[in-house]
Amino acid sequence: MIRPSPLPEELDPGYFGRVMHINGFQSEKETVDTMEKMFGSESVQRRKRTRLELLSSIAGQSVEAFTRAHSTIPLRRAITTYLPDLPHGSPRFKAGFGHLEPERSGAYLCPACVSEDVMFHGFSYWRRDHQMLGQYSCPKHRTALHYVRDKKDFLQFPSMIVEESQAVPTAFADEALNNEFVTRFLDIASEMSVRPASVASTHVNFMIDQRMVDIGMRSWPGETAPCLIDVIQQSFPRNWLLMVSPGFSRENFVQRQFEFLYGRHTRRGERRISNYILALAVLFDSSEEALNALFKASEDFEKMKAATRHHNAKPRKPLGADRVDAEAA
Repeated sequence: MIRPSPLPEELDPGYFGRVMHINGFQSEKETVDTMEKMFGSESVQRRKRTRLELLSSIAGQSVEAFTRAHSTIPLRRAITTYLPDLPHGSPRFKAGFGHLEPERSGAYLCPACVSEDVMFHGFSYWRRDHQMLGQYSCPKHRTALHYVRDKKDFLQFPSMIVEESQAVPTAFADEALNNEFVTRFLDIASEMSVRPASVASTHVNFMIDQRMVDIGMRSWPGETAPCLIDVIQQSFPRNWLLMVSPGFSRENFVQRQFEFLYGRHTRRGERRISNYILALAVLFDSSEEALNALFKASEDFEKMKAATRHHNAKPRKPLGADRVDAEAA
């Protein structure tokens, strides 16, 4: 079996498709069956190894390293309630990487990148950064991305389907490209994509609450201070905002109270990461400042808990004080 090395930022389902085509396999099932025979273990029951684990074996990398470099899991699990300290790709979290496809619909590509890849590598490949939430322009060429609606196209080389792809409307892409808050959003998301583990949502919620207090912002509409939801709506292009966080509206937010940030989450403890990044992008003046606060959130939360415990602790009497008090009485 030919085992190609994954390219920089090569997306995992695209890498799977490349392995399938290079080896002449006719279907996903044939590809998985062959990988199972090659990398399976008699002590591991069939289908217990996920596709991501099999791909990491093909690539000759640890599951954790492959997950960080080639999947969208680090961004999807960047802030979570469920085992936040667990490294992305850990075997203890198999349920979290059973599906390889990115969260947003469709498969995105840059025609200029496709042409350059064919010239340089002899083939094109799917890039992870093109699939990132909110990304509608190529970071390298600063031109509108193209897309196809069927995620099954990740199994094909981008050069095979570029002609049938549709371009993201130029006006839509340019408006987002030239918006400083969108740029900040994408910078934050990009850095989250390479982090080795998640941050606990409880800690991030505390950090966001403190930041709003510090800058005089409210989580609820009010007369004396700006409201977070209003600032977000004023800062980002409306159509882009609706694509990144479907159903986003001030009325929706007020009706659901804190569900925007603190509400329902998936069975694996993941909340809508886009809402957190939207908040971080408007609460801080730069992506660096936002990321520093995010990655210090757990440390600051523990300091707050320690200070609270110290404040609430009852003073202890010296040893033998009770006997002295009794004798004096």
